[in-house]
Amino acid sequence: MEVSILLGSIREERKSHRLAYYLKDQMIAKGVSVNLIDLKNYSLPVFGSVISNEEKKRVEEISTFLKSAQAVVIVTPEYLSNIPAALKNALEYCGLNLISKVTGIASASASKFGGLHASSNMQITLLNLGAYPAPRRLLVPEIHFAFNQDNEPVQNEMKEQVERFISELLSYADLLENKVAKSSNISS
Repeated sequence: MEVSILLGSIREERKSHRLAYYLKDQMIAKGVSVNLIDLKNYSLPVFGSVISNEEKKRVEEISTFLKSAQAVVIVTPEYLSNIPAALKNALEYCGLNLISKVTGIASASASKFGGLHASSNMQITLLNLGAYPAPRRLLVPEIHFAFNQDNEPVQNEMKEQVERFISELLSYADLLENKVAKSSNISS
């Protein structure tokens, strides 16, 4: 199975990247092929602007990763009770590649609520795009304390939550893929 992880923060002081890299490592350990799309490495102009050929190539690269994946995980911090502008902007460019795609939402915040508002807003956005958000969301409170410098969770409880999140996401993606395959066989 191929999974793309879309890391939605571009700030220098960000902490949610630790969660994204840990998710990537855990999925690879399960034999999953993972593409980590770190928006910090893509300079995208504001959606609706005139864009250069180089910027178009960046949008196409992100779109290709999203299209080829059987599932996509969105890792988002919470800024002002919402997702970051860079993530929203990327979804405006590439979000249609999530139609009928299983998606997982992993959110983080400095507060004790773990990005609850951002994850709820992200879920609504994904549903509006025609994606299939997996029922389990991964909420990481106090992200600045949750992972060490090696991107490993400090507490076992976080490891268990990540394990459940990944397991359910992959099961949901398998279920949808099998259902689509059966539907294709029946109509053939």
